[in-house]
Amino acid sequence: MASQKSVQITNIPLPTSGLFVEARSGIVNGVYAAALENLMSTGVALRTVPGINWIGLHAPILRRIPFDAAGYSKYVEIRPDQAVCGNHKISRTFSASVSAAKISDNLLIFDGISRPVQYNGLAFSISEFETNAGVSAERLDGVVVHHDRVFAWDSRSTADVYYGDVGAITGELKRFPMSRLGNIKGSIVAMLSLTLDGANNVNDALAVFTSTGQIIIYEGLDPGDATGWSLSARVEAACPVSPRAFAQIGSDVWMLTPHGVVSVRQSISTSVMALVSDISIPIANLVRDWIEEGGYSWTMAVNDDGSCIVISGSNSTTLQARQLIYWTKSRSWSTASWPVRDLHNLGGRLEGTGLDGRLARFSRENPDQPVTARWESSWFSAGGPSRTVRFVKPTIRASAPLDVTIRVLSDFNDTPADIAEATQVVRIRPEEPGATVTLSDLIAQDVTGSVFQITMEVTAQWAEIVSLQAGIG
Repeated sequence: MASQKSVQITNIPLPTSGLFVEARSGIVNGVYAAALENLMSTGVALRTVPGINWIGLHAPILRRIPFDAAGYSKYVEIRPDQAVCGNHKISRTFSASVSAAKISDNLLIFDGISRPVQYNGLAFSISEFETNAGVSAERLDGVVVHHDRVFAWDSRSTADVYYGDVGAITGELKRFPMSRLGNIKGSIVAMLSLTLDGANNVNDALAVFTSTGQIIIYEGLDPGDATGWSLSARVEAACPVSPRAFAQIGSDVWMLTPHGVVSVRQSISTSVMALVSDISIPIANLVRDWIEEGGYSWTMAVNDDGSCIVISGSNSTTLQARQLIYWTKSRSWSTASWPVRDLHNLGGRLEGTGLDGRLARFSRENPDQPVTARWESSWFSAGGPSRTVRFVKPTIRASAPLDVTIRVLSDFNDTPADIAEATQVVRIRPEEPGATVTLSDLIAQDVTGSVFQITMEVTAQWAEIVSLQAGIG
């Protein structure tokens, strides 16, 4: 090995700007990562994402719907054969794709399998909605409340909307045939209340999203009033990947599509599909790859404190899950592997429903199991055609026990043999489990080339990567 004097200590930038998938196969700024799984950027360091504390036993819970009323918050659990909230329950067949909305302190549940269900905090009951168009309310599988009025639809049929009276939780649902607009193709995927002006009129418009990628905007209070209800915009955008692939971000709504994350407000303003500018670019190709892969159900969720926006996909056949997370403070993306099929906010806290039905509560300091996190740096030049990485020196704070795996690759050589040869493992096992430890050792390497990539894998209850240096000769 070369003498210490011939080795130049190089500070390897941490990917404080997060994930940028193009870094996998090219040389980009070191503040981006080729892979950043179960890690988040704080702006100056990398920190493991929260782990999970599992609550309860395995149960066939398809979905948890938060219900807030009269000063308390609790979940309505949707199971294959019943809906349950505490000691209250109602038996009938349900699907995981139920749609729910709250009106007049009642939760309405539509799923297109049987008659809608309502829950008032004290008891479940069958809602006695009927349409005025001969369509059974059993067929309606989507619901939203806009200006204290129920709007429902059948996503498997024509683009017709059925609306109720103000405040009504039962009674007649009148048909509003959007097909009379002309050029409306496909069916309704989702409907949302939107704020168009961003300030004055809260939820001043109703947005209809169709399976052919149209966004149709209505303004007004009563669809039955020809003078007070009007079509204000129609945009050719992109179809959302699911009815729940939306996130309210301030006065905007983000929508997950096969093309990436779309800004609904900007799309309406410009009358064309508008990706969420620079925010969507680093992960756009990954989003397309994941969606094209198929088999996953997609949702979006926002932590109540606004700290992160999560795109979550789950596969009920393979029992796999994956997430893309946008961290608002550092304005950066990373991925996660939380084994959850759904995410939801209750009482100001983001929680999840596990693939096995248990409730997932996120814990940064003391999760049930250690978190395994991985950072792949972008490829970087060592300043010459033939340089050698002699060692790397990470600085990591963590809760012991701590396992760290590091490998250095060169010149885009990433075959299994290259990876196996370049891998080094360090384990710290103090006498006191859970103690905070610091790793700041030189880890020997002997990799020669002109461009390099460093991968670090860390397993601990929690960990923070503070810095990384390399000795290059």
